[in-house]
Amino acid sequence: MSSSCEAWRRRSGAAATSPPHEHGHHQGCEHDRHHQQAEDRTQEAKQLAALQVEDAAAAAQRKAVEADCDKFLATIVGRSNEATMRYFILVVAPLLDPAAVSLLMAATSRKLTF
Repeated sequence: MSSSCEAWRRRSGAAATSPPHEHGHHQGCEHDRHHQQAEDRTQEAKQLAALQVEDAAAAAQRKAVEADCDKFLATIVGRSNEATMRYFILVVAPLLDPAAVSLLMAATSRKLTF
């Protein structure tokens, strides 16, 4: 607590055990409030930075796994990674498109009752 807050407490007779900032808009306490907000922002910035580091690590790991999958498929097919992915898309897309259309039709169809 700042010395101006302590001086206000002595002048006003506020209890020594009362929490700071309880006595209104005293200018010294206003400074303390801004100081506390700055400390809170600093802590939150540190937490955000830690989360961003974790996110970057997860993204790097995800890319490594994707690269391993590409290499695995390329080894099986015996082609380059790019050619393998093109073949994979050409094989999977015709299989999944009809399934997606049929699921969409099933989800949107209404049972007619007479």
